[in-house]
Amino acid sequence: MDVDLAAYAHHLDPDDLRKLFHHGHWIPVRRGITTAFVDQHYPGWSWNGLMDLLEVAGVAHRRGPGLVHPPYWPDRLVASVHVNTPDDFCIVWIDGSVTVR
Repeated sequence: MDVDLAAYAHHLDPDDLRKLFHHGHWIPVRRGITTAFVDQHYPGWSWNGLMDLLEVAGVAHRRGPGLVHPPYWPDRLVASVHVNTPDDFCIVWIDGSVTVR
């Protein structure tokens, strides 16, 4: 892997992804907890913006219709995600391969 992961502003491992996904429930959203969580851990991002990026990148998968919580789950083959902008991110897979955009 020849990617400088330190060059990315935000780093998410599978536990970080699960914590982020957990904040997608309507109760923390309506109480402002989700916004506070994202502002603290991922400044400059919104929950929806991160989810859009992670879903397009193939890291987040919707659980299905209805009131399922959390609404997403992380791809089981993801080792980590590193993000600067929606067009500048890196995914490290558990097999050691890397996807850079």
